[in-house]
Amino acid sequence: MTPSSDRIVYRPLKKHELISAARLKFSVIAEAWAPHVYPIRQLLTRRSPESEARGNLPIWRRGRVFGAFASGTLVGVSRAIFGYHNEVSDLWVFAPSRECGIGSMLFGRAEAELRRRGIRTARLYTAAFNSHAIAFYRARGWRIERRNMHRTSHVRRVRMIKRLR
Repeated sequence: MTPSSDRIVYRPLKKHELISAARLKFSVIAEAWAPHVYPIRQLLTRRSPESEARGNLPIWRRGRVFGAFASGTLVGVSRAIFGYHNEVSDLWVFAPSRECGIGSMLFGRAEAELRRRGIRTARLYTAAFNSHAIAFYRARGWRIERRNMHRTSHVRRVRMIKRLR
């Protein structure tokens, strides 16, 4: 669904909507990572959208999750984690809805949530092969702090940092 003519609604997700957010995340991972991670199926079968949404992985319970809806359909999601991590941990936009400003709005919401909570320095991780994401974050004032290998997926990743004002 290309939301060019639709009105996009941005809001925090409700608990019952987390399963849709997790499904969107998994579909974007399958599409974006498949050419770079072999076998992507093994990576995705370690978890399921259902287990993430139910909170079996505590990652969705921490922080605040925001969604973008076009005609009532979830087309993008972002998440800010505060406390020990202080990071924007997720930014996923459904492929047909990209290049419409949805990612920028969702990312801005996550950054604003961290600022609102008094966080001065935030971090994020992205796959090193994801040059589009790295350029997106750099354009918003983030800089690469270090590169390392993810401990479970064995994907090279980049840690980026930004001082929030």
